[in-house]
Amino acid sequence: MYFPIFNYNQGSLDAVRQMLTHPRALFGLGDAGAHVGTICDASFSTFMLSHWVLGRGHDRLPLSQAVAREGQVTAARPGRLVRLGH
Repeated sequence: MYFPIFNYNQGSLDAVRQMLTHPRALFGLGDAGAHVGTICDASFSTFMLSHWVLGRGHDRLPLSQAVAREGQVTAARPGRLVRLGH
């Protein structure tokens, strides 16, 4: 089945916000659409800042948190995975 707006099931992006703020979530791009109908995640980082930091009302994400999650947190994770294997 193909559900292009599945994260908007309840008529809001509350489920997405919950995933974005989960401590185990890593931000990144998809697999270039190899396993889905159509997808383009290239705008993820821009949308993160424009929508979740600037565009939301009462449940905005703090700028410092969004930038750290897009950069520092995501970049540090692969190194941890490699070190844990040794």
